[in-house]
This record gives sequence, structure tokens and C-alpha cells, in this order.
Amino acid sequence: MVRHLFIAGHGYQRNGTFDPGATGYITKGEYRYMVQDLFPAIKRVLPKHADVVFYDARKVSNWGNLKAIVDQYNADEVTEFHFDAHVTGSSARGGHVIIHSAYAPDKVDLALRDAIQSMVGARYSHRGYSGISGRNNLYNVNDARNRGITYRLLELGFGTNRTDANIMTGSVDAYARAIVNALFGSTGSGSSSTSTPAPKKTAPKKSSGSKSISKMADEVEAGKHGTGHANRQKSLGVDNATYQKVRAEVNRRAGISSAPKKSAPKKSAPKKQSKSIAQMATEVINGQHGTGHANRRRSLGVNQATYNKVRAEVNRRAGGGSSAPRGKSISQMATEVLRGQHGNGHANRQRSLGVNNATYQKVRAEVNRRS
Repeated sequence: MVRHLFIAGHGYQRNGTFDPGATGYITKGEYRYMVQDLFPAIKRVLPKHADVVFYDARKVSNWGNLKAIVDQYNADEVTEFHFDAHVTGSSARGGHVIIHSAYAPDKVDLALRDAIQSMVGARYSHRGYSGISGRNNLYNVNDARNRGITYRLLELGFGTNRTDANIMTGSVDAYARAIVNALFGSTGSGSSSTSTPAPKKTAPKKSSGSKSISKMADEVEAGKHGTGHANRQKSLGVDNATYQKVRAEVNRRAGISSAPKKSAPKKSAPKKQSKSIAQMATEVINGQHGTGHANRRRSLGVNQATYNKVRAEVNRRAGGGSSAPRGKSISQMATEVLRGQHGNGHANRQRSLGVNNATYQKVRAEVNRRS
């Protein structure tokens, strides 16, 4: 039995504020759309055998509690729900499935991609798979990979495109059925948390028994067996003892200790402490450590004094008045924003670009001009 954890993107933050997410024509925002519209529609059509937990209590990327809720609900797979945004009224439309850039999509990723494509069309491409986006600059994407959690993030369409917004709101039941069919192969009349989920292969890949540990490690590194330890072991068709040898070999090549996972924070990670203030500031500007000072310091694994130096360097670069601190022109930065490389929301985009407000307003003006 596979237990799915469905997370509503955005929501309540550590400092007591509320982040509604992107808006556009869906004026209530991403979070309320998921909680009030999509999740209830999904619950209405879940088949009896579906085992799904819905989570909307906190903004997970802000609280950094992905591992905690996965453990709390004993979840096997995580799917986080969002919709995309551009300039309201723009022609940008379509959805995609986001996974870590180090991985190839698994069957579930592709099935959900097909569901999205059937409703609003698909955009982007990763490793030759249309409708899949490989990212390594999103907090939950990186956190899930580091902790061995099977995770994907769905962008259901553009709330700033009239056609996509009308489909997401006016055809929410059809969208819910498409998602449920992708995951469970059928729909039903109500939610349940027992019985067996769809395709659970016992081990048609028994032939992997003839493969060496090294060969299987090669395949895992190439992303052929998806994400998450349970999925990889199942895909390889080996027992747990054999899989642990494969895992140890993959870790050995990556220079990672294969000792049991510690629940303690990553504060003492030596590789993070070996980075210079300038390197860590660059990573923060590139969005590699999420949002919020507490989250960034925890992700960097440094003490408060060191983080204050990183923060000062970030502020110095952002306030220096340079028109393009990383050597990029206004035109180049506008192109990146239009491609979705700097996420949603003006504050997030400015922070990701690493420019001051005056420069960001020029970028924004250029984006609006092209749209």
C-alpha cells in the first residue's frame, strides 16, 4: 500500500504571516484554490483503495518540516500542488511536473504530466521528457532529495492566463479526475485509506539479480530507477540487503558517508562550513537555500554570526546600485524571468536575480513590454 501525501503550496508562515501564493485571474491565490477547490474535488473522486493524506497546516518550505510530516503520516510519496504565474493577461500557459534536476522522471511523474497536458497543455522539457522540469533551486525539491523522499511539485497551469484559469476553476472536477486517474488508474465516489494502490510490481526485474552492485549503482546514478529508496529498490527488484550495498556504492562515489541517516540538523556538515562567505552569499542570491533567514541559516548549516556575514554580503550586492551584479543585462534577466527561472512573485524574483529594487523595476518593465 503506497501512502500519498498531498501538500497545498504556500500558506501559513513561521512569523505568523500568510502567503497566498500566485493569484492572477484566480484571485484567492494558490493556497486557497488548493484547499477550497482542488483538494475537495480530489476527495470526491478518490477510489476506495486510495491512501491519501492532505496537508495544508503550514507553508512547508518556510517551516522546513517536510521530513517531519512525511514521518508523521508515514508517507511513501509526496506531491505538492501549485499553479504558475506571469503577468496577468499574458499568453504564457500550460503546466509541468517539477523534479530534482539530478533525476529522470518516474512513471508517476509522467502519468501526472499526461494528466496536466490533457487539461491545459504541457511546457518545458527535462532529459528529453516534455512537461517535466528539472530544478535544483527550490527548497523542498532539494530537501526531499537530500533526505531520500520521493517528491514532485505540480504546476497546474497559469493563474495569469485566462484560458488556464478558467479550466482550473470551471473544470476543477475534471482536473481532479485526471489527477486521480493518473495516480490510481480509476476514480471513485469518495476517499478511503485502505486496500491496495494501482500497479505494484512484485519484481519483474528479477533479472537485476544478475547485475553487479557497480552496474546497479550506475543505473541509479543515471536516474533509471526514479527517486526515493523504496521506489529504487522496487525498480531494481532486489532485497533490502542488496539495495543497501547499491546505496553504499552510490554514496561512496558521491563522497557521502553511508552511515545511518541522522535526524539531527545539518549544522555540522563540513562541506558547508568550508565555503567562503562570498560562495554562500551567491548560493542565497541564486535561491539555493529557500526563503526566510531561519531557513537559510539552517540550510547553510552555519551559526548566527557566520550567517550575519553572509546576509551582509547579500545585502551589499543587492544594494550596490549595479545594473546587473552578475554581469547580466536587463534583457537577459527579463528573458530568464519569462522562462520561469526565478519563480513567482516580485519579491522572490528580485531576490533570485540578486538585484536592487531600481534594477528589478527595469527588468519588470521589460518583461511587461514583451508580454
